[in-house]
Amino acid sequence: MLPTIKRLVDGGIRVWVFSGDFDGRVPVISTRYALNKLRLNTIEEWTPWYSDKQV
Repeated sequence: MLPTIKRLVDGGIRVWVFSGDFDGRVPVISTRYALNKLRLNTIEEWTPWYSDKQV
């Protein structure tokens, strides 16, 4: 999949990479590794979508 993403980006196509916390196919750690390996810029830093703090 990485070569495909690289070709798209090199061709000027913007790519939105998304993975969920419990995604069995592409966990967050693998997504972050792939983006680093492709040397792609991150527009918005990774943050958890939940908070365990009581409001």
